[in-house]
Amino acid sequence: MGRGARCGTGLLARATREAVACDCQRCAGRMVGGMRKTGDPRAIPVLASLCEDPRFSICLSALEALGEYSQAEVQAHMWRLTESHNSPIRHMAIGRVKKSYPTWWGEELGEDACEAKCDKMLAERARKGGLPFDVRLSLARGIEGADTQVEVLADLLLSASTETQTNCILFGLAEGCLDRCGAQVEKVPLAQIVTNAAARMSLAQHLATRDSTTTRHAFEAVLLAAESSSNPSVRGCAKRALEELQREPEPDECTSRRRRR
Repeated sequence: MGRGARCGTGLLARATREAVACDCQRCAGRMVGGMRKTGDPRAIPVLASLCEDPRFSICLSALEALGEYSQAEVQAHMWRLTESHNSPIRHMAIGRVKKSYPTWWGEELGEDACEAKCDKMLAERARKGGLPFDVRLSLARGIEGADTQVEVLADLLLSASTETQTNCILFGLAEGCLDRCGAQVEKVPLAQIVTNAAARMSLAQHLATRDSTTTRHAFEAVLLAAESSSNPSVRGCAKRALEELQREPEPDECTSRRRRR
């Protein structure tokens, strides 16, 4: 990189700090985007410092920009942010890690191995007993592979201490099943389907088997029962979700549909 480009990055970094300091979110967001285009590693410390900015637009721009770099310190910082106690930052970081890993590891590992590695790293963090429940659940819900996600959710189920936590785990299980088939259904009726007493007991019992196929079939049975609901939104949601699941697309098709989103 030439001297002019390095100087330009230095000036841009200084201007970004000044814009942030004066609370100019719009200007700072544009300048962060400019730093992303330079590719200069000297931008990394500035971007990293902005990733936890309380202003959403600046934080999001910085996370997106930092994810373009593949240096080891960038990867470590992004993974630390996936454990953030700040929910928006955590969810953005998990999403950015999943978007970045093909660039980080793709040449060495290949696409499928990259996804498996990302899932493993998310699972390891989700199993950390010292993290708050909501952090662990976010990490578990970021896992793409059915087998890995079911195992981690089963671990979380063992440590669930309230009905609300159990409901959140089962909702995450339902969303995971649907996400892998590219299905999109309304969240409120889906939550109502999986958290009534009968469904909760059935799904929890099958999740405890740690078998993703068994668990998916249990979810299908819950949806089938919900098709008889007196609530039209619940009934419609169950019908649409069941249709998507019973199409049983090939694994490669499921994967490609998920990645396009």
